[in-house]
Amino acid sequence: MSRLSSDPKSQKGMAILLATVDAKGWPHMAMLSAWEIFAPDRNNIRVATYTSSATTENLRRNGAATIVLFDEGATFYVKCIARLLKMSLKCNPANSMFNLGVDGVLEDYLPGTEVTGIIYLEREHIEPHQPIHDELEEEA
Repeated sequence: MSRLSSDPKSQKGMAILLATVDAKGWPHMAMLSAWEIFAPDRNNIRVATYTSSATTENLRRNGAATIVLFDEGATFYVKCIARLLKMSLKCNPANSMFNLGVDGVLEDYLPGTEVTGIIYLEREHIEPHQPIHDELEEEA
């Protein structure tokens, strides 16, 4: 919860994986930055996805999603049910907004082991993401 509701600048480019299910039943992975995700509370997570992406299509079709978070010492799987909030964001019409209702959280931790590698994103020459995160945060 704290990672998904904190200031994206403090995340230092940490990537968050979003798994959906495609039309053939296969897992489909998308990589989000901390700028594209926000948890207003323990039961809801808002995400911005590209409107024309397979991820958006999958979320609209069946609503099943799992967020994968790597943290020091453990991995967390947040199982969710998606609901479309906006097909186009005000700040960036190329992005859609979904609310992911949290259905369960699993912690993958093996005593005596530690997650030593976390995926980080470094981006250059892309659209500014602060307005996207702001819109995720303000949605009521």
